[in-house]
Amino acid sequence: MTPFVKFMLGATAAVGLLAACGNGRLAQAVDNANSNNATSVSASAGGTDTISVAGRPIDIVRAPGSGPKPTFLVLHGGLSSADRFRAKVPIGDELAARGFNAAYLQGTQQFRRSDRATWNAGSCCGSAAEQNIDDVGYISQAINSLVSQGIAQRGRIYLIGHSNGAMMAYRYACSRPGDVQGVVAMSGPLLLGSCANAAGVRVAHIHGRRDSLVPVAGGGRGENLSGEDFPSVQDTISKMERAGAFVQVIILEGAEHEVGTVNAALQNERGQSIGAFAASFAQ
Repeated sequence: MTPFVKFMLGATAAVGLLAACGNGRLAQAVDNANSNNATSVSASAGGTDTISVAGRPIDIVRAPGSGPKPTFLVLHGGLSSADRFRAKVPIGDELAARGFNAAYLQGTQQFRRSDRATWNAGSCCGSAAEQNIDDVGYISQAINSLVSQGIAQRGRIYLIGHSNGAMMAYRYACSRPGDVQGVVAMSGPLLLGSCANAAGVRVAHIHGRRDSLVPVAGGGRGENLSGEDFPSVQDTISKMERAGAFVQVIILEGAEHEVGTVNAALQNERGQSIGAFAASFAQ
């Protein structure tokens, strides 16, 4: 049985496993990550803009003031979307209030639904992995477009992702370490067998102790999504450190897998929301 068939059989569990949410219009993902039809947008003093990269819309929440800003690329969880993620946890608004732009990227749609999308993080997940979508190339195009349009500041670009989005953030940092200065990874491990190079990349890995779907110790329901158990947090951190990354680990005692519980536990146990933590991490 192929990993994709296993994914389909485990779809009900996967919704709970990799869902992360956002709001606004439902963005439609297009499988072809190689076409580049980016459109320009005018600069604004705060607010929201939308650009298109590789046929996928990217919503941008801007910090006040003109000119390029330090920017977070936000990667939603599997079987979710940029809009649903933003509705659940207002990371972009919190970052903008602290002087950062936030760009919500969109994965490849699953089940022909634009509000259910996945990333090709290696052995996981769904349509993106099965079709071998070049999400590393897509994110690279997105960064170049954001820089060329005066939105993102080269040398101050960060990734923040949840679950499948965290897995994708790790893959990108290991593939193009010179593009990003830091990664905030929530509830998702590195799925690659090794990280070739992450020299100088700062990593904050946030995971819930009560996460039974992608457990801190590894295992979980990976067999329904990637054909194998998920790696442990320690396995991920060891690989990243061997590749030259600087790693901070936060285990939240009260958090489960879902991003809302991660946000609530981070506030309760650390006194910061995810957006506030990300901003302080990037200072």
